[in-house]
Amino acid sequence: MDEIKITCINCPVGCEISAAYGEKDVKISGYGCKIGLSYAKDEIDDPKRVITTIIYTGKIPLSVKSDRGVRKDLIFPCLEQIYRVKLCADVKAGDVIIENILGSGANIVATKDYSI
Repeated sequence: MDEIKITCINCPVGCEISAAYGEKDVKISGYGCKIGLSYAKDEIDDPKRVITTIIYTGKIPLSVKSDRGVRKDLIFPCLEQIYRVKLCADVKAGDVIIENILGSGANIVATKDYSI
């Protein structure tokens, strides 16, 4: 069985979780709550990360982020799509810049106001 150590990031406690897994078997220990258990299972089966980056505007770059985690294998393709964005209107913090990026279910949103 392979074993990994995971630090849960869902609350300030930061439980150190151990996950031993093989083809059919998974043994998880060290979690302090159901959320930690769920996080560990997701890290093994389908790890996701929030994307934070900038859109180059020619002036001050606009910081953006995904509103939920994106599968790790989609992060670089998402970044490529984000880097192609050209802004042609003012943006407010929270505005959706790209909806459902690459079918991931995540929206790319502005994290601050931007004026053209």
